[in-house]
Amino acid sequence: MQSTRHDANLGALHASTLPGYVLDVIVLTSDGGLLATLRDASSPEHAIWHAPSADAAVDLLIGGRCGILIADLGTLRTDAAALLSRLHAQFPELVLMATGRRDEEAGVASLVGDGRIYRFLHKPISPARGNLFLSAASRRYFELRNAQPMMMSTVRTMARQPHAGKMAGAIAASILAAGVGLIWFFSRDEVTLQTSSESAAQNQQAQNVADWFAAAKIAEASGRVYEPRGNNAVEYYQAVLKYEPSHAQALAGLNGIALALEEQVNTAIQARNPPQAAAALAALRRARPDYARLPELQSELIGLSRSMHPSPPAKPAVAPSKAPAPAILASEQTIAPMATQGTSIDGEDLDQPAEILPEETQIAVDSSSNPSGEGSLTETEEVPTAEHSDALEQLTLAIGLRERNMLLSPAGNNALEYMQSLIAQYPDVEGVRTEQQRLAFTLLENARTSLTGKQLDDAAAFLAAAEQLMPGMSAAQSLRTQVRQAKEERDFWQSIAEAGTLKPTRPVQAEYPREARVRGAEGWVDVEFTIAPNGSTQDLVVRQAEPKDLFDTSALEAIQRARFEPFLKEGRPIRQRALLRVKYELER
Repeated sequence: MQSTRHDANLGALHASTLPGYVLDVIVLTSDGGLLATLRDASSPEHAIWHAPSADAAVDLLIGGRCGILIADLGTLRTDAAALLSRLHAQFPELVLMATGRRDEEAGVASLVGDGRIYRFLHKPISPARGNLFLSAASRRYFELRNAQPMMMSTVRTMARQPHAGKMAGAIAASILAAGVGLIWFFSRDEVTLQTSSESAAQNQQAQNVADWFAAAKIAEASGRVYEPRGNNAVEYYQAVLKYEPSHAQALAGLNGIALALEEQVNTAIQARNPPQAAAALAALRRARPDYARLPELQSELIGLSRSMHPSPPAKPAVAPSKAPAPAILASEQTIAPMATQGTSIDGEDLDQPAEILPEETQIAVDSSSNPSGEGSLTETEEVPTAEHSDALEQLTLAIGLRERNMLLSPAGNNALEYMQSLIAQYPDVEGVRTEQQRLAFTLLENARTSLTGKQLDDAAAFLAAAEQLMPGMSAAQSLRTQVRQAKEERDFWQSIAEAGTLKPTRPVQAEYPREARVRGAEGWVDVEFTIAPNGSTQDLVVRQAEPKDLFDTSALEAIQRARFEPFLKEGRPIRQRALLRVKYELER
C-alpha cells in the first residue's frame, strides 16, 4: 500500500516532460520491516516492486522496471559490489542505492565513491529519511533523462571560450561538410543502401553480443553459473561465442567455469562421492563438450564406482520376461547445482540433491533423514528385477517430461502424475527421491515466474503441486503469501460496485463546462474510482465518455470532491472499486 504523501517538487519535475509518469522502485531485500518502511515512505509518484532475491530483481529490470533499485546488502550473500557493478553496466539508466549496516558500507565504498551507487542508506531507516532518499533518487533519475544531448552541451561550452569565433567558423565548416555528406548520402544507389542495412544488422548483432556478455557476468555474480536452464552464465557465454568465436572475455569466463567444475569432479572423486562427481562431470560436459580431460575424468569416475560396488557374479542365462530398462546416463540429465552448492528460491538457500549416477554406478542415496542428499550414501547389492526395470522406465519418463516442461499437463502424461505414481510404488528405488525434490524445485520456479507475469491461477497450480511433493517448504509458504496477496489485489480491481449500491454522504455535484454550455452540448462520463475506508475517493480514471474529452475534467473533479459510505466486510470498512456515470443535460 503506497503512502498518499505527494512530493510537489518531484511532481513538477516530471509533469512538464513525462505527464502521468510513475517511477518504478525495486527493493531487493528479504527484510520485511525495511520493505514496509519504504512503502510507507513512497509517494504516489512511486511504484514499489519487491524483489526477494537478485534473480527476481534482474527479472524485473529485464521486464522494463528500470527506475530505482535499492539493494539491501544483508540480503546479498554473494559479492554485492560485483553484482551491483554489473547491474550498473547493463542498466546505465538505473539509479542504484544501497542500504545496510555501517560495517557493510565498506564493501561497496568504491562504487559509492565513483557514483555508480548514488546513495547509501544506513539502517535502521525511518519513513521520513526514506522519503528524502527516494525523492533525491527520483530527481536524479529525471535529471539523467532530461540531460542535454552531448553535442549541444559541447557547442555551448565552446561558445564560452576565448576564441569562440574561430571555433564557430570551424563548426560552420563542419556543418557545411555534413550538408555535402547528406547530399551524397541520398544520392547513393541501391547497393549503398544495402550496405547500410548490412551495417545496421552488424551493429545489432554487436549489441546482442554485448547484452549476452553482460547477462553472463550478472548470472555468474549472482550464483546462476549453469542453472536454471535458459538463464545461466554458461549459456550466455555460449551465445556470445556462437556469434563471436574469438571473444576473449567470454572464452576466459567459460574456461574459468570449466576449471572450477573439473576441480569439483576431482574433489568428489578423492572424497569417494560418486553422485557429486557425476553431477559436476555432467555440468562440465554441458559447459565445454570439447573439454580435453572429459574422457579421463569419466574413466576415473567409472573406476571409483566399480571399486565401491563390484559387479555381481555372472548368473546362468535365462530368457528375461522383460528387457531391462536402458541405463540412465548423467550426461543425459538436466544438472542442477551440485549438493555442495545451494540454490536460492525466494531468498532461501536450498541444497539440490545429487544427480542420477552413470551406468556403472550403483550407489543408493538414502535421503529419508537428509533431504539435501549429502552424505547418507549406503552401498547396496542391487539385483535387476522386473519391478526395478519398471521403476527405472517410469523415472526416465518423469525426467523427460520435466525437462520438456510438461509439468502439470496434459492429463495422464505429465511429470507430476508420473512422480506421484513412482513415490507410491517405488519410494526406495534409487533416484526417486532425487527427482521428487528436483521436480518440486522446478514447480516452485515456475510458480514464481507465473507470479511475476501476473498469471496467478497458473502460479497457484504450480505452487500446490510443489507442496504436494514436498510439504512444509518455507520457500513455498512465502510464495503462497505473495500469490494470495496478488489474488486479493486482482480481485479488488476486478470487483466493481455499480452506481445503485453507492450511498453518497456528500453528493456528486458537477459543474457544467462553459464551452459545452455555449455549444449546447450534452453527454455523460463513466468514472471508475476507489471508495476508501474513510469514504473518500481515490485512483479515479475515465472509462468511457460521450463526447470524448469534453466533460472529463468536470466529472473527475466532481467525484473527487464527493464522499460515500464505505463498504463493509465482516463489520470493518474496506476499499472498494466503483463505477459511476455523471450525466450532463441542459435545462429545457
